[in-house]
Amino acid sequence: MFFARLLQLALISMLFFLCITCDTIDAPTQAEIKQFVQKYSLSLHFREDSVSNHFLNNKLVYDSLFGDKRIIGLGESTHGTHESSVINCEIIKYLVQYKNCKAICMEGYYFHSVVANDYILNRIPHNDPSIVQAGCVKPVQPFKELLEWLRQYNKSTLHKVQIFGVCFGGYSSLAPIVLNFIQQYDSSYYTVIANTYNQLQDITLAPVSTKSVAFTYTQDWSEEIAIDSLRQWTSITHKVYDHLSLNKHIYYQKADKHTVDVTIFAAKMIAQDFARPDMRDKKYDNLGENLMRKLGLSTYIRSKNIGLVYKYKDSCWATNTKEIIKELPIDERIVIWAHNNHIGRIITPNETKRLGYYLGMEFGNQYYPVGHIFYKGVFQALDENGYSKQFHTQTPPHNSIEEIFSSALPTKPSVIVPFNTETSLQIVRRAPKLLIRLIGFLYTPKTQEFVEEYPLNQFDAFIYLRNTTPEKRFTMKFAP
Repeated sequence: MFFARLLQLALISMLFFLCITCDTIDAPTQAEIKQFVQKYSLSLHFREDSVSNHFLNNKLVYDSLFGDKRIIGLGESTHGTHESSVINCEIIKYLVQYKNCKAICMEGYYFHSVVANDYILNRIPHNDPSIVQAGCVKPVQPFKELLEWLRQYNKSTLHKVQIFGVCFGGYSSLAPIVLNFIQQYDSSYYTVIANTYNQLQDITLAPVSTKSVAFTYTQDWSEEIAIDSLRQWTSITHKVYDHLSLNKHIYYQKADKHTVDVTIFAAKMIAQDFARPDMRDKKYDNLGENLMRKLGLSTYIRSKNIGLVYKYKDSCWATNTKEIIKELPIDERIVIWAHNNHIGRIITPNETKRLGYYLGMEFGNQYYPVGHIFYKGVFQALDENGYSKQFHTQTPPHNSIEEIFSSALPTKPSVIVPFNTETSLQIVRRAPKLLIRLIGFLYTPKTQEFVEEYPLNQFDAFIYLRNTTPEKRFTMKFAP
């Protein structure tokens, strides 16, 4: 019996060794990936100064790329690269014009998108003072031009396109939307919650010791008071959201569907904002967070590698996006515009589940994420003091996907390369770890510009730019 068990363990060990060896031998070389990129890249043609009708120049490329995919993810390797915004805006216009795309989800606050949505739906005039919030969804020139284009498009179609910011945040701005609706359409419930819910404008979220908490600005607050306050507000905001959701069909008989849906989504965002997870919640636990807890560090720490907030944030974004998708008729499509770090379809090496992971698990091959990469250039980001500045990129290292694309396409200014075809599967299934550029809102001398991931497994296609320029911000003044 002992020898049989020993033989079994030996066979298992041998098979494990063979699997590792075969996997190592079988991994594609950078030369193979380079040859694939050279052979299957599709050139893009656009001007950098505007996005008026450029999607017409690339229509055949987009036709072959997106096919019948229902959910398109559009990434960006920084939030401040002008050319990425131009291309994403023209792809969105293509999807709206030719693929019946009716929902645009943005990595932005929902309360900003409420105004942007009212603007493109022609519910508010072009000179409305509140319109300053519309551009905050994505405060760059190409997005402003996209809003104008969508506003005109919606004038000529029965089934309108809508914009949704899927990020929670800005509860003090969302609370009046919820309260005003309840006061008008549910007066009895308004008397129950008005006094309490009104206080949301005096509440803030802040990291205190080992918990992310909400507290009222007073002279005598403590961590215990703050944590107790957070629990109370979590309960209150969820009760309001549950009440609105439960009575949705009654509200539909009293108010128009758009107003009801906006109000319920606003209540949901407020509830998500207060329900920050505890470090002790096993759902969000991992080795890095255990170490943080033992060191007494804040759970709500800004860290794209082990920060608890990123796990919670992406899971909420996914919940919100899936809810929007499920409300759409089956023949309508949706596009999601967010950072590469959110739209990738597999779990990160540090076990973070992103928005794209949840969408891929729910919708399978109907989800089509497109990552953005570039070789060199300048981008816009916040420095360590919170000031917006321009930064020059680092030269991509040898084992990065940017360097592979650059050496494969030394003269191409912009291309798109699909990695979800039958031909590419031979590369993707054996894809090695590679470095990829990931730059968020903040950039400091200590920023790690490249991280090691499996980029060929994350995205179904790559948009590659040879050179980039910094994002062009704009002042909010819309056309008549």
